[in-house]
Amino acid sequence: MTQTPANRDYYTINGRFISHKFIKTTEPIMILIKFSVADEVKTAIIVKNALRFIEEVYPDDAISLYGYTNQRKQFVISKYLITSTQHTDLPAHLKYPKQRHPDDSL
Repeated sequence: MTQTPANRDYYTINGRFISHKFIKTTEPIMILIKFSVADEVKTAIIVKNALRFIEEVYPDDAISLYGYTNQRKQFVISKYLITSTQHTDLPAHLKYPKQRHPDDSL
């Protein structure tokens, strides 16, 4: 018997992101993440927006995960929220280009 979205029990888990690992699949991209909840290390799988999650979340960031437990007893993330971050510097591709000073000559 397969579960449909209607009979899944969704719930929220709050914790701190630790690390990630890519799961070898062809499609879709799946990532296994480790996070801590009250000094207990847990794992979850993210499929939807997995690459964006890895780009936005840094180790030790506080995260809130919303999802469900599948038939294999794995927590599958449907949505996530970064509640606080320890990383303040933007990645190189998001920084503004270096601006010229008016004193600089051509």
